[in-house]
Amino acid sequence: MAENATKPMPKHWQIMKEMNEEMNEKTAAWRDAVSGSGNTTFTPKEKQLIILAMCCAIRHLNGVKAHAGHAMKAGATKEELFAVAALSMIIGGCPSYGESIKVIEEVWSQNA
Repeated sequence: MAENATKPMPKHWQIMKEMNEEMNEKTAAWRDAVSGSGNTTFTPKEKQLIILAMCCAIRHLNGVKAHAGHAMKAGATKEELFAVAALSMIIGGCPSYGESIKVIEEVWSQNA
């Protein structure tokens, strides 16, 4: 998982690794194939913005926080993060935007 090698492992994946190493290895390979170095269609920044959009639309706020940060580290601008949150209204309605943009602004403020 070359692209994700520098990211700390999120707690939920740490627990999986501790509880079931084989399951963790299989899901890590799957994650890499889908969103890591195994997927070369999109740049790392584009992948993070797409994942962020999905997190915004379903109001997965922990995911919004994580992937907004990953997108910023991959070079995303505040304007791009705002545009992603705004697009989430198409699928998730105004609550998706409202909840997500607060988290994105918090991440931006902490990392800018």
